[in-house]
Amino acid sequence: MKRNLLLTIVSFIFILSPSFVLAQMFSVGETTQQRVISNSFIRFGYGPATFEYTGNDLNPSGTEILAFDNNAFFVSLETPGVNLSLILGNELSGFDEKNYFDLSFTLSNKFALVRERSVIMGLPIQLHSSITNINNDQTEENFNQVNFGVGGGGFIDLKLGNRISFTNELVPGYGFSNSSGGFFGGSFFYVVGKSRINFNNIILGRSFSLGYDFNYRSFDIDDELYDFDLKSHLLTIGISL
Repeated sequence: MKRNLLLTIVSFIFILSPSFVLAQMFSVGETTQQRVISNSFIRFGYGPATFEYTGNDLNPSGTEILAFDNNAFFVSLETPGVNLSLILGNELSGFDEKNYFDLSFTLSNKFALVRERSVIMGLPIQLHSSITNINNDQTEENFNQVNFGVGGGGFIDLKLGNRISFTNELVPGYGFSNSSGGFFGGSFFYVVGKSRINFNNIILGRSFSLGYDFNYRSFDIDDELYDFDLKSHLLTIGISL
């Protein structure tokens, strides 16, 4: 049983992380010539985030209670095929009497349609899950949703010399959203995009990365009671693991 479990885990890693596996394969027999560049990063960022009510204007629980337009913090663990990220807004980032918490977990796979020496283009497919919570300290009203979605889009990876690479990815998707108590549910449309400039193997084998992350979700929940658009633009910096 243990052996079968081990084989299952190894197969799962091979499926989700093809770029990492290929890098390891091509490095066999070449360890004396070049160092394998890590594709895993821990990232930190900061940027504006908005939460806008889009339902019925006559609904008193909409715009003024939970809506916000402030800056938020960002931290993520980014590896080939797996991404875990947290966006957090509170008094330290400029929020007034409100709190914003968004934890996302994404599984993805890239299918290359064009593979050249300096250019790779193709289709990313992803499974997205997240927990989104917004509350106002002055009221019991809150937005607390668990989200599950599936998306697909496009990506392009450019190699600019031996030490610099530039990547872009945009993925729209659709899914379902439910409150933690299970009483309020509906659907959501999302778009996630990211750009990265990676400076590979700069100091002590570490790579550094400058990035931009775009996150958009449009919720359609419980008729129009919790119809909101959530959007963030984040500037990030990363270091390889």
